[in-house]
Amino acid sequence: MEGWALNISAGGLRAVIFSSDLAVNRTCTVRVGAGEPRPCRVAWHKQEPDGQIVGVQFLDVEAD
Repeated sequence: MEGWALNISAGGLRAVIFSSDLAVNRTCTVRVGAGEPRPCRVAWHKQEPDGQIVGVQFLDVEAD
């Protein structure tokens, strides 16, 4: 699925996507730009008229 990042941090990102397939706690991979795919988990989502806003947590980072 495609979309664009609204913001990104070391621990995850918030993005607009054009799919309604994602559910909270679903694991998936995300690629930002030309970077390598990263494992992540959907932390939350909000349906909008033109898509869905999702927050994902990267699973390949150490927790502090």
